[in-house]
Amino acid sequence: MRRSILSLVLASAIVTPLGCVGDPEHEDFQLWLEEMEWPIVGGQTTSGWDSVVMLGLDESICTATVVSPDVILTAAHCLEGQWGSLDIYWCNDCWGQGYWAHRSSNDYHQHPHYNPANMAGDLGVVLLNSNSPSEPVALNRDAAGNTWLGNSHPLTSIGFGVTAGHLSNSGTKREVTVAATSWDGTFLYSEDPSHGICFGDSGGPAMTSHDGGWKVAGVHSWVSGNCNDIGASIRVDTYQSWIDDYTGEWTPDDDDDTGPGDDDTGPGDDDT
Repeated sequence: MRRSILSLVLASAIVTPLGCVGDPEHEDFQLWLEEMEWPIVGGQTTSGWDSVVMLGLDESICTATVVSPDVILTAAHCLEGQWGSLDIYWCNDCWGQGYWAHRSSNDYHQHPHYNPANMAGDLGVVLLNSNSPSEPVALNRDAAGNTWLGNSHPLTSIGFGVTAGHLSNSGTKREVTVAATSWDGTFLYSEDPSHGICFGDSGGPAMTSHDGGWKVAGVHSWVSGNCNDIGASIRVDTYQSWIDDYTGEWTPDDDDDTGPGDDDTGPGDDDT
């Protein structure tokens, strides 16, 4: 079975800020977005999920999630070959409307057992230069099982995959609901040709609300076919101790339920 990682390759202009529509420094980026045809499959745009952010890399973009006040969680393959400073953007329509907050990082790590041959350990952490402007999301610590996966408790995947031909739909945060059809010790799998993750969604969260609060159950890792077959997200509970080494086992306040409807911080806040 052929596996494709989900990051999107861009022109090098991605490392420049995306905040101003019409900025001539972004002309290559705009052209690239208009030519792509890789959105989250069967999803919809969302202005929620403030703690799901876009990660600007040397020659690509990925998605990431704030999981403690100064740590974001993404896929290890997103950090492959990276050096120097990374840019992290809080945005919804990142190109059309720009970003409402920005952080950078020179401190990021792939899981030590990341294996690009089979994508095991495909997790990475990025330590922010200052605390996130949005509330972190809790991590699921329950083992995968029939009691909270499958059609009865579908996952919600969020990412910045781009749409074709229409700039207003490009680089936009999208969400899609999918059922985990199977799982093993490393991955949660979904098989739905009309709904799922695709290129650009790498590192984004597969969220569960099985216990009443939204938590990150998996991190988008790879797909087979042309985003119309199997999508795989790596289980965070399997790698919990490694993540805890960076987050300090952070847990949210009892009344914190960061999810799709939260809008405590968002476009219009002057936090740059």
